[in-house]
Amino acid sequence: TKLTAGTCDVGIQPSAAFSGTPLQGCVPLTVNFTDQSTDVPTSWEWDFKNDGTATSTTQNASYNYKTPGTYYVKLTASNASGTNSITRTSYINVYAPPTVDAGTDKVVCYGATAQLGGAPTASGTLPPYTYSWNPTTGLDNPALPNPTVTATSLVPVVYTVTVTDGRTCVAQKTVTVSTFPRTVVNAGSDKSICFGGNTLVGGTPTASGGTPPYTYAWTPTTGLTNATTAN
Repeated sequence: TKLTAGTCDVGIQPSAAFSGTPLQGCVPLTVNFTDQSTDVPTSWEWDFKNDGTATSTTQNASYNYKTPGTYYVKLTASNASGTNSITRTSYINVYAPPTVDAGTDKVVCYGATAQLGGAPTASGTLPPYTYSWNPTTGLDNPALPNPTVTATSLVPVVYTVTVTDGRTCVAQKTVTVSTFPRTVVNAGSDKSICFGGNTLVGGTPTASGGTPPYTYAWTPTTGLTNATTAN
């Protein structure tokens, strides 16, 4: 009780209490805090950032944690009769997303293969990791950390890998697979010639598209003047 001249004030200072939900999760994490203080507080000060300053003065508050870490939360509740505080240490746990490496961008020949992902593709947080590559075009298994892609697209394809770690934290990275233009080969039409005669083989042109210069290798070489020329 509080005594003053001629009066007796039987008011009671608050007993600070609160709860929060959720108490853990992946960054960014929004936590909702509910005041559970007793004895009729009339003002509130919340410290969510471990820095000793009031972040909110509402009775019930929300806070968005944007940096991984472990945080204490302090509530100070007041009324005309006094002030009371409660601090919950290591109350909020905010987890970082996994570190993801989708690998370097690649340029491959049409029909050739390449391996996607890094070494490793995921690291830094709690395993096990699950993987999902999208789109699945040309991939042998989109659930692998390092799938093999067969280049069959004539335009660049941007692959996105989504990694989920053991705490269900998610991160994504992309890698671009480009395909060299496909070479078109024309060996010419079938020929019939007299014994001992000669004719020109190859097309007009023998090679087109793709990326010049072209090299040629005719097999078998029997009867050919030069097995490494276009015609």
